[in-house]
Amino acid sequence: MAEWKTERNSRIIRLRTIKCNSYLVFTKGRTFLIDPGSKSESSSITAKVRRLAQTLDAVILTHTHFDHAGCTEAVCKAFNCPVVVSP
Repeated sequence: MAEWKTERNSRIIRLRTIKCNSYLVFTKGRTFLIDPGSKSESSSITAKVRRLAQTLDAVILTHTHFDHAGCTEAVCKAFNCPVVVSP
């Protein structure tokens, strides 16, 4: 896990998954998960997010390939949050 802080006090944590890098972003009192990973990693990613954040405001997908978006449904259900997809 790598972590960065931006000049505007946002915090970004890279969550390594098997096939892609997921990012948990804390900014302006909100929390977003970018590209949660493949379906086989649903429980692992959900557990990591629960450990690092109390809530999740949305899952953001850069694209819908299985390795980036496979566990989106499970994460959104666990945190009762919407998904936003890049066009």
